[in-house]
Amino acid sequence: MAVANWWYLSFADEHSFRGGCFIRACDLRDAVREAAALGCAPDLPGGSVVGFPLETETDVPPWRFRNRLLTQAELDSWHETEPLLRNAQHRQ
Repeated sequence: MAVANWWYLSFADEHSFRGGCFIRACDLRDAVREAAALGCAPDLPGGSVVGFPLETETDVPPWRFRNRLLTQAELDSWHETEPLLRNAQHRQ
């Protein structure tokens, strides 16, 4: 049985970033399904999603940033002091 971990998902369409979210799931496919079920995946006809698992529990943001679609401003407010997402931007 797979173990659920926290994932970061980033959503974009052909024009811009549409939001990001932190979801607990077993793999990327499960994370995307869970995001849709929770209503935190934007409607992206022709859009894309990129995701990666968080490496440790200390990388997981506070509860107010979990299981919902976050704007760029919300992500910026959290990761100004957290290196995880700053480093992740180079992965995409």
